[in-house]
Amino acid sequence: MPRRASLVMFLGFAVALVFVTGISAGAAQEGGVKAKEAEVASAQDRLMEIRLETSSAQAAYNNALYEMNQLTGQIAQATEDLDAAKKRLARAEDELEERASQVYKSGNVAFMDVLVGVDNFSEFATRLDLWVRLLGEERAKVEAVEDAKDELAARKRDLVDQRTQRVDAVDRAISQKERAEEAEREAEAYLGSLNAELREALQAKQNRQAEAALAAAEEFKAQKNTKPAPAPQPVPAPAEPTPAPDEPAPVPEEPTRVPDESAPVPAEPAPVPDKPAPAPAEPKRAPDEPAPVPEEPAPVPEIQVTEVKQVPVEQPDLQDEQAAADRAAAAEAAARRAERLAEQRAAERQAAREAAEQAAAEQAAAERAAAREARQDAKAEAERQAELAAQRAAERQAAQEAAEREAELAAQRAAAERAAAQQAADEREAAMLAAQRRAEHQEERQAAQEAAEREAAAAAEAAASAQAAEEDASASAAAAEEAQAAQEAAEQQEAEASASASAAAQEETTANKPPEEETTGSASASASASASASASASAAPVGGGGASGSGSSVIAEGQQYLGTPYVLGGTESCVPYEMMDCSCFTMTVYSAFGIALPDSPGGQMGYGSPVSGAPMAGDLLFWSEDGSGYITHVGIAMGDGTAIHASTYTGNVTQGTPIDSIPGYAGARRLL
Repeated sequence: MPRRASLVMFLGFAVALVFVTGISAGAAQEGGVKAKEAEVASAQDRLMEIRLETSSAQAAYNNALYEMNQLTGQIAQATEDLDAAKKRLARAEDELEERASQVYKSGNVAFMDVLVGVDNFSEFATRLDLWVRLLGEERAKVEAVEDAKDELAARKRDLVDQRTQRVDAVDRAISQKERAEEAEREAEAYLGSLNAELREALQAKQNRQAEAALAAAEEFKAQKNTKPAPAPQPVPAPAEPTPAPDEPAPVPEEPTRVPDESAPVPAEPAPVPDKPAPAPAEPKRAPDEPAPVPEEPAPVPEIQVTEVKQVPVEQPDLQDEQAAADRAAAAEAAARRAERLAEQRAAERQAAREAAEQAAAEQAAAERAAAREARQDAKAEAERQAELAAQRAAERQAAQEAAEREAELAAQRAAAERAAAQQAADEREAAMLAAQRRAEHQEERQAAQEAAEREAAAAAEAAASAQAAEEDASASAAAAEEAQAAQEAAEQQEAEASASASAAAQEETTANKPPEEETTGSASASASASASASASASAAPVGGGGASGSGSSVIAEGQQYLGTPYVLGGTESCVPYEMMDCSCFTMTVYSAFGIALPDSPGGQMGYGSPVSGAPMAGDLLFWSEDGSGYITHVGIAMGDGTAIHASTYTGNVTQGTPIDSIPGYAGARRLL
């Protein structure tokens, strides 16, 4: 008994030790797996954060690159504008330098032209003001171009600084992107290692559980197939077999609780079948101890048999079968739980793989979408850049055309200024020639006047001589008739000689007289000739009938008045060689040909016949400068598409002015 009790205690201690060890190992394994799962979840969260940082870095890189490209385009445009401004500045400076250099040298628009060739202070002030305005405009143009150049240079510097900042931002974005990508690779590698370790730990745990469940199931099946045989001899005393079932009874109760308490570890009930094994062996040892029992009389076996029949001999077998059935059920339940756990783990792994594949597919789709959007953005940006380039090219073309037009206009203005200067020089030369001719005419008139005075003195002397002769004749009245007849004959001869001398003097004066003196009706002309000329002029028809002359003679007559100052007014301001307006000039010229015209451009429009073709030399030209149809200006055609007239623009009588350069041309009239 003491040995059996100690054996039972030892077996119970061993079972408890194995049970506690299994629970601790299972708990440790489960704790390690949970720690790995938590670490994997943390790594996944960190990987998601790193991916977000990578996306943010990529977006920052794209924005910085886009802004840098924009600034590069703006810098290129600013560089082109700056180059164009520099070219314009160089041209303007050249023009200003050329204009200023003409101040100190002779030429058509030199400073000396402002001083020389003017007839009055008003013309000098006008020319000086024009010259100062030209220089001011050139200087203003140069200053404007310089300001534009400085502004473009400052803008280019600002754009270059901004581009430098954008380049730094791009470099920072690239480094940030590289760091984020490196962190993402490290996180993915770390997560892959954690997933591998976790999968290995889970696989090992499932393998151990499956092996334990299979071992327990096989052991329970083997124990169920090998039941303990009943005691062959019911001879032993009833007191000994009775406690045997009572002692091992608690032993099977503990294994029934073991599967319930340690459900995750079903391998622990394996040692339980070894515990009740000594219980059926005890009846075998019973004959050894009560050795004298067979020597007792017959009644003892009958009592033993009666007692054995009364004792539930089969009860230990039923308990063992029940315990075995419970253990088998527990093992089957553990095996089913293990299978379900394995299936659950497999399903979880499958779900995890599917989730990973789905996440990878979503990531790939997102990357493809991002790449597609990036390509679309790049394409749109390229199209926009192309449009901007085309627009800038069109603007540059328009600016170039405008510059060409401006250069052409400047060339035209310069040509017009040179032509005007040349015309002014020609007019000054013509004025000088006219002044010389006026001086010559004045000298000729003075000589004619002196000759007339001498002729008058000679006539007076002849008259005095005749009077003296008459006085002598009357004093000698008492003389004979012969002397009186001789005196009368002498007087008649003297009268004839005086008449012939007077006629010779008149012819000599007429031969030495210039043509303009004949047309202007000077004081030396006879009164009868003037009266006849006036009568013929007043009697001439409107169309010019009765007048003599040609277009070239009209032009020659008009050129005598070149350089005469222009003064607007009526007949009181119409003084040849001193002051004239346009109608005074034409009226004076045509009066030399016996045609009397009114001192009004509109009134002169009613004379002569209209010209259908191109005007010929000597034709009157008319303009309505304000476009109202009212004739405001008149001149004389020179036959080559130009006119000679008293110009308000030049301020004097000028020639060679293109007919089309005066606005409002209204037609021509022919008088000769």
